[in-house]
Amino acid sequence: VTVVKGLVHVAHYSPVDAEIVYSSLSTWASKFNMMLMAITSGVIVSLIPNLTDSMVKGKEKDINQNIVQAVNLLLFFSIPMTLGISFLAKPIWNLFYGDSLYGPSVLSYYIFAGLFSSLFVAMITVLQTLKEYKSVFIGLVVGVIIKLIFNTYFIGVFDQMKFPAYYGIITASIVGYLFSIVFSIGVLKKKYHVHFEEIIKAFVDILCGSILMILVLFVLKIFVSLSSSISIVSFFLLLFYCIVGCIIYFCYTYVTGIIPRIFGKNILSKVRKMIMK
Repeated sequence: VTVVKGLVHVAHYSPVDAEIVYSSLSTWASKFNMMLMAITSGVIVSLIPNLTDSMVKGKEKDINQNIVQAVNLLLFFSIPMTLGISFLAKPIWNLFYGDSLYGPSVLSYYIFAGLFSSLFVAMITVLQTLKEYKSVFIGLVVGVIIKLIFNTYFIGVFDQMKFPAYYGIITASIVGYLFSIVFSIGVLKKKYHVHFEEIIKAFVDILCGSILMILVLFVLKIFVSLSSSISIVSFFLLLFYCIVGCIIYFCYTYVTGIIPRIFGKNILSKVRKMIMK
């Protein structure tokens, strides 16, 4: 309701365009956000048993270690994927859905809402596992209220700044998620003394690696065009960019010690054994 009405009455979009933007947000772009959510689900499924066991035994140190490792693992995969999809938004959208006036622009920013949504789900699940139901309720309700309050307001702000007005809707979502995440972090730090310094350090390192990956892809784009009218050619071009991006990112994270720090020092030997089998 606030999306369509806000775009029509505040940003003066036509009803048809407002509906197209809404469908792009709620249906088409959100499918890519589910990729990030899939990573979150995998991390959370592996986290819950260990976290529950540590909580029952009262091992605060293990609780801290499990949460830090899970969040770092989530950031390790989600951040480069988010930046990569944002950078390749236009060719990705055109490959899957065809040419669109609003689609690529929506996807390039909305994927960041998917990143914050993944972190939000991770934090909320941790609190639920620790039986902090009151904190979960407060984080959820206040986050939704913030989203509703800022939805229409940010539409007007972004429209006045000559940015796409629908970026305001996405920003309102991010702000709502961000409050819930920060609130959850505060609860975990106060009640369970979880040390987030290690997460912040990992976040900075992962972000640097992801930015380096995007810079390399930007240079590559100068020499290898991503635009093609043939779907199969577009697919292989995207695949090529993904492979190059992954190589750059994993090389950087290994050389700087991020991979051994998150996955353990014996990760390469384990991978070799799996390949040999």
